Amino acid sequence: MPPPEGSIIKLSDGSKWVVKGCVHPEDGYVAVPRLVGEKKLKTYGEAMRVIRRYYPHYLTRVPEIGRDVPVVPLEDIIEVLTPFDTFTPPETGLGRKACALVEALRERCGLKCGIAGSLLGGYSSPDSDIDVVCMDSENAYTCLRALRQEGVLTPLSMDEFEVESREVAEGVGPSTLTALASSRITQGTYKGAKYTLKILNCVRERPYLGPYLSIRYEEAVAILKGFDYRSPSIYPVELLRPATPYKEAVLLTHRVRFTELVEGALISGRALLHVRDGVIVVSFDVPGSEVRAYASHSLMNR
Repeated sequence: MPPPEGSIIKLSDGSKWVVKGCVHPEDGYVAVPRLVGEKKLKTYGEAMRVIRRYYPHYLTRVPEIGRDVPVVPLEDIIEVLTPFDTFTPPETGLGRKACALVEALRERCGLKCGIAGSLLGGYSSPDSDIDVVCMDSENAYTCLRALRQEGVLTPLSMDEFEVESREVAEGVGPSTLTALASSRITQGTYKGAKYTLKILNCVRERPYLGPYLSIRYEEAVAILKGFDYRSPSIYPVELLRPATPYKEAVLLTHRVRFTELVEGALISGRALLHVRDGVIVVSFDVPGSEVRAYASHSLMNR
């Protein structure tokens, strides 16, 4: 079985990559580099530039995903670390807070969680985020919302919004990112440290995987008809543009910044559209996609 999203794989050249998504071919894992030499790569754009320059042979067409993605061959991997391994982070303030957060999610919410990201990969710094991966459960979001209401989990401050906007706002305008981050529970602060929380539920993605009838880039405008906190997030949408004969459309995304979009929100920008079995699958996750508008009259009313 492939390692879950958020796992760290170490290659024979010393680079460290993070596993992405739920779908992997038999001969490798879909992943992007996070540490190459001494350089940390924070954004997908940075990672793809490194891949195109140093690892172009990793780019592989995966029919289930519907596009070329970086696939690390199994023979190049010397170590795999998963969030659910027995793992003790460094005895630092960040490491202790990460352990406390995982324990709180287990005790209060009954969630199976583990530490991911730079702490798991051994390349964290004092200002790193706490990355946590959890398996989905029936009352997961209700419990997370209770933790936010109690002040155990707190929203990002305006200063942190600005840092987030400068560092990782690729494909999303600053005002859009602020609107999302201000209401999101899966991203915030815990005991003063920034955290990012992924709730994994891969089974729901299967009906929307390829191979696809057609694939194209287009300007898309959609109104969300649902809400999702999980990864991947899957939203039924009313597709206003492009005009289409298909009756059903969904927005599918693995990006944390697109979790917890609220019902009734409007989202627009350049997207990749797949068609399968009369359903349009809209993706803003790919290079070249850009979300230029996000509007909702009810951001905090859920």
